[in-house]
Amino acid sequence: MDWFTGVVVYILVWWVMIFCLLPVRLKSDKELPENSDPQDGWAGAPQSPMIKEKMIATTILSFVVWGVIYLLISAEILSFHDIAKTMIEEDYK
Repeated sequence: MDWFTGVVVYILVWWVMIFCLLPVRLKSDKELPENSDPQDGWAGAPQSPMIKEKMIATTILSFVVWGVIYLLISAEILSFHDIAKTMIEEDYK
């Protein structure tokens, strides 16, 4: 895998991971007890989205997943060229 492909794969993995981690440990206004005072804002908006922590976790987990993908490609277990060749052959059947 060349450097450009590595960067593109990392960015794709990062975006998938951020969308997986965004809903984790969220509490909206509707889930709070009745006696609590909700903040001003939209009903159902998260109280503490913990964006900074989720960005850090996403970056670390994405690096681990990217490392596994890199090892699979380096060991020639996964090949983008073989996948593309198979897709082309299936298109021309």
